[in-house]
Amino acid sequence: MLITVDFDHTLQFNDGSPNDTTLQMLRMNHKGDQIVIVTSRSFSVGSVKAIQDFAKQHNLNVSNIIHTNGSLKGPICKAVNSQRHFDDCEADLDSVKEQGVDIVNCFDAQAWSREVILHL
Repeated sequence: MLITVDFDHTLQFNDGSPNDTTLQMLRMNHKGDQIVIVTSRSFSVGSVKAIQDFAKQHNLNVSNIIHTNGSLKGPICKAVNSQRHFDDCEADLDSVKEQGVDIVNCFDAQAWSREVILHL
């Protein structure tokens, strides 16, 4: 199975810590599946390296990294034949669902609250 996964907040929080809930879901339900990271980030060599390093550190079988540069992810997930997409952004989840791809909402309210408090 090919699955697509958002990066920021879905796999890694702004403070650099991993989203253990998503990682656990991937390990339990998608071990051996091909993973394509689809991030809203703008492309940069630094972004690619950071995502590759994270994937290696957490033993994720990432076959490709796609930067949408802020565009909605639905058409990209459909184009790569994703069967399931993990994300924390409602707009992206809606866009992906409209393309007929199964979605998993990874929004973590506690983590968002913690980050807001840290930045006050």
